[in-house]
Amino acid sequence: MYKITLDPGHGGSDPGGVYGDLIEKDITLTIAVECEKELLRHGIKVQMTRYTDKYLGLSQRTTMANNNMSDYFISIHCNVGGGDRGEIIYSIYNGKGLEITNKISNEIMNIGQTQVKTYNRMNKNGRDYFPLVRDTIMDAIIIKCAFIDNEEDNKIISTIENQKIFGKAIAKGILSQLDIDCTDVD
Repeated sequence: MYKITLDPGHGGSDPGGVYGDLIEKDITLTIAVECEKELLRHGIKVQMTRYTDKYLGLSQRTTMANNNMSDYFISIHCNVGGGDRGEIIYSIYNGKGLEITNKISNEIMNIGQTQVKTYNRMNKNGRDYFPLVRDTIMDAIIIKCAFIDNEEDNKIISTIENQKIFGKAIAKGILSQLDIDCTDVD
């Protein structure tokens, strides 16, 4: 049985990006819970790093995934700063990070995101720059679904219904990576 750790970014005293009434920690939790529902429905064992509005440090999140011996660690975020696309950052060291990145990227574009930039980033020591992908022992990615301070991106992420659509899209990408039929995910 496959095991996935879903990590709704931020939480508690760390709201993440904020734009008007859009708060990243709330958006990421909605997306992750919907993704979890689809994965569970397809027989995947899912560990969530949080179900409530609580703060977790980066090392707490990666330790949970490592202790669970997850097949993939998926950290869900949004962006602020005036950009206009989604992004997925994947690990440079664990074999299938780029594969799952491409599958999730395709699903996110299928729901209306005009572009999803995919990349990895190394630190000065030649290791993954971001602790969320560097400190896991499985393939790990960070999904930045949209820029919440961009009016075009807001059209596809500003409502709970749209956030749930993102959750299903991410689930479809994960299921596709695991070679599990996901044609019934709408």
